[in-house]
Amino acid sequence: MSIELTKIPEFAEKLNHFGIDQINSIALIPENIDTAKAIDDLRQQTEADTMRTILRINGISTSELFSHKNWPAYIQNNGFEWFGPTILIPASLIAQNPHITSIIIGLLTNYLYDMFKGTSAGTASLNIIHESPNGNYTKISYKGTTQGLSEIPEILRSLDQ
Repeated sequence: MSIELTKIPEFAEKLNHFGIDQINSIALIPENIDTAKAIDDLRQQTEADTMRTILRINGISTSELFSHKNWPAYIQNNGFEWFGPTILIPASLIAQNPHITSIIIGLLTNYLYDMFKGTSAGTASLNIIHESPNGNYTKISYKGTTQGLSEIPEILRSLDQ
């Protein structure tokens, strides 16, 4: 299992560059939003659609940041690894519901347990961009078993302290 934390100092400016204002709900964003120069460069994992569906079915609203005209292209990965989307969790949402990260990780873990049922060989990769109350952004990159996902909420809580 590996968990990597990376500060993204100019992330708010990058969002503004793509015409994205303040985000107050969960957003599934292109994987390379912090390095892309133009909208045509943006790429999202195909599992972003699955994650949107899981969240919607469970009553968690998401922000759509791009119109269908500017929808980021998909990245298709094949193999016995699940490549999840990049999930942006804004500080305002965490202030309203401090358990939102645990809920999302729980839903995702349940989905992955079902997907990898009968084997222990499956791994998951997931990026979460966390906005702290002070406006700082940190990217958490996870790669490992589904069991290890349960550590992410505690790591995110520690970023706010």
